Order: sequence, then structure tokens, then C-alpha cells
Amino acid sequence: MAQLRAHADNSPLAFVTLDSELDIRSWSKGAERMFGRSAGDLLGFSATASGWLDRDGAQVLRGWLATPGDHAPRFSAEMVLDHAGVGPISCEVYGSVLTEGPGLQTLSLQILDITDRKQAEEVRSLLIGELNHRIKNTLANVQAIARQSLRQSQGLDEFEASFGGRLQALARAHSILSDATWASAPLDQLIDDQISSGTLDGDRLRRNGPPVELSPDTMLRLALTLHELGTNAAKYGALSVPEGLIELDWHLTNHQLTLIWSESGGPPVTPPQGGGFGTTLIGAAGGGDSGAVTADWRPEGVVWTIVLAEGATPLRGTRTSADSVPVQPQRRPATLDGCRVLLVEDEPLVALDLRHELEEAGATVTDIVRSVEDALDAARGGGIDLALLDGNLRGEPVDDVAALFDQMSVPFCFVSGYGREHLPQGFDHAPLIEKPFRPDTLRMTLTTLLSRGMAQAAQ
Repeated sequence: MAQLRAHADNSPLAFVTLDSELDIRSWSKGAERMFGRSAGDLLGFSATASGWLDRDGAQVLRGWLATPGDHAPRFSAEMVLDHAGVGPISCEVYGSVLTEGPGLQTLSLQILDITDRKQAEEVRSLLIGELNHRIKNTLANVQAIARQSLRQSQGLDEFEASFGGRLQALARAHSILSDATWASAPLDQLIDDQISSGTLDGDRLRRNGPPVELSPDTMLRLALTLHELGTNAAKYGALSVPEGLIELDWHLTNHQLTLIWSESGGPPVTPPQGGGFGTTLIGAAGGGDSGAVTADWRPEGVVWTIVLAEGATPLRGTRTSADSVPVQPQRRPATLDGCRVLLVEDEPLVALDLRHELEEAGATVTDIVRSVEDALDAARGGGIDLALLDGNLRGEPVDDVAALFDQMSVPFCFVSGYGREHLPQGFDHAPLIEKPFRPDTLRMTLTTLLSRGMAQAAQ
């Protein structure tokens, strides 16, 4: 008996015995350690009245006691039990019903604390959701780059060269981020990568700026931007002649990073007649914010100024609520032709691709917004028939935006790399278009959504 007690007291499990009324009859040393409650405070008291066992747990245990059987029935379940200092903790409970005489039953419990395991499962679920989101966002970006490169290429050879170079720039940036376990990575490392790949000439590049690191999204966008700037300089600008030079200067003020790319010593510069997709990729560095990227086409060399409002920090050794909005009855179109669409998407290339597909279907994109605050303002401004909503905007959840669309009776769908389980809850009526998207799926989903809205309005 003493040996059994020693095993019970030294075990990582908690051993507890309850009678048929769920009063506590034994409480091991392991139980004292696991729940921060001494045996002297609990023996003889009700497991529920003491606060250790909640109502749901009590119902489970009473069900075990009420189960008929000639042998000692054994049960198991996950339940929440109370720790005196921590509060509710997750536990696995294994129970055996013992009959000690006519009508006399006890419940022997062996309990394992699985709090760490449950937290690890939650973290794993979040990480898997985030990984899926990143992968699908990346694929959607690749899809957008491929489509736009193809649209503006004169032939397959030109397409292969432009698309391949952009894809390699993106892949190398992914490698940098993978080495940093998808945390922030240094700007200097990105510049070094552009030099080692041959996009930039290290002997003719002068760089000057403080040590800063970039968030993953900013790193990927800037990788494409530097690739385009270097490629353009090699074709038409400073790097197209031996004596040309490039100066890359940057400074960080209140987490706002300003980069200045200056070319000199190249052929005389004339402003381009129209902007191609390369210019769009350069502009994407600013996250799509208006005025974030500007070009000064000086005769002696172009000067690009890129302002990153977020995503840059020194190299390290509230949510907005949706205000009440009066709902005005509107007649909405039943098809995309003539439909006014608000596009809420923080990936500039994906937004560009969505806009092209919507406009080719006859819709009018009223605005492209990239933050929760801007999305709420745009929705309150009215004049929209339909909305496409990213599942996450610059790290912020979009619950308030979805709620406002519902309040205003604006049909919307999610366009996201997240699965349904990681999107705002309570909006199952909003379809999900997963990234990367297919144009036919996009059109069919939105047309169905509009038709459903017309049917509801007619009721």
C-alpha cells in the first residue's frame, strides 16, 4: 500500500477519487502540484462546490457513474479543471468506476495536464494557416506577374526573359526570409543578393543608410522593385554604359523608410511615353499607397523616391470599430456588367490582377484600399454594389469591415490565402475565393453572389 501511495505521489499524473455524489475522497500529492490545492482543503468537499470541477465536467462524470456494467468501466475525456492560481487548465481525464458494495460506487480518476499540448496545437494551427496564407499569396503574386508580363510582352522570348527574371528575384527573396525563419531580414542583405545575382553592379553602386530590417511582405515587394530598377538601368540607364553610377540612399524616420535611387553618367534621359508593368512593379514597393513612389526624369539620370510607411524597423541586436451607418435601399445589378466594385486588397499585384479581371467582365472598380481604416471609410462613402475583401490587411483582422458590409447590405466575398477557419467568424454567407484565383471562378462566384442579392431584395 505504501509503495502504491509513493508511486501516486511521485507520478506526473494527478490521482483523485470521487464518490457517487462527486465528493472528493482522495487527493494525491500530484493533484496538489497540478492544481495548486492541498488535500486538506478539499477532502470531503464537493468537487463542483469547491470550484475545481465545472458543470460540464460534472455532467460527464455523472454519465460515467450511471453507465451499467459488470466489470469496472473505463472512460476518458478532455475537460477543463480549475487551478487555484492559474485558473482553468486543459486536462485529459481517465476514469474507472469501482463498485465497493451494493449501491456504493466510486470514481477513480487519473488526470494529465495537457495545457502545453493544447497551446502547441493552437500555435500549430495558426502557423499552418499563416503558411497557407503566405504560400497562396505568393502564388497569387506569381500568377499576377505571369499574366501582366504576358500582356505586355512582344513575344515568348521577351516574356520568358522578363518573367524568369522577376520570378528569380522573388525566389531569392524567399530564400533570405527562409534563412531568417520568415522574420524580418536586413535591407543590406537584399541589396547584396541583387549584386550577387548580377542585377546590380557592386563596383558601380554607392549605398548609404542606417542598418534596417524589412518585414517579409516589404522584403518581397522591394526585391521585385530593385530587380526592375536594376534591369531598367542595365537596358536604358546608368548601367548600360561603363561610366554610369547608381547611388542608393535611405533614411528611417519614425519607422518610415525613404529610399532614393539616383542614376548618373548614363545616356540622356527622356521620360517614357507610357508606364509598363515594370513601372507598376516599382510602384508596388510602396504597398500601393498613393504618392509613395515617384520618379524624377532628370536629363542626367532618373531619380526614384520610394517611401515605405511601414514594414521597416532599425536592425535589432485599435482596431477601428465600424460606426453605425444608415442603410439606404439600392437597386443593385444582377451581373458584373456595370457593377460598381470596391476592392479591399493589400497586395498591389494581386489587386492589379483582380482589377483587370473585373474590368474585363464589365465591372467598374470604384477604389482599391489596403487598410482597415481606408476600407471602412470607402464603405461609408457608399456608391458600391459589391466588395471583394482580403482576409487580412497588413496584419489587421477585417471583422469590422465585413460587419459594416453586412450592415449596409453590400454583398461581398473574401479573397484570401487563409482557409475559412482563419477568416472572421459569423460571415459564412460570404463566399471565399482562395488565392491564387482562377478568372472563371472569380466571375462565377461574383455573378452568383449578385444574383443571390437580387433574389433576397425581391423577397
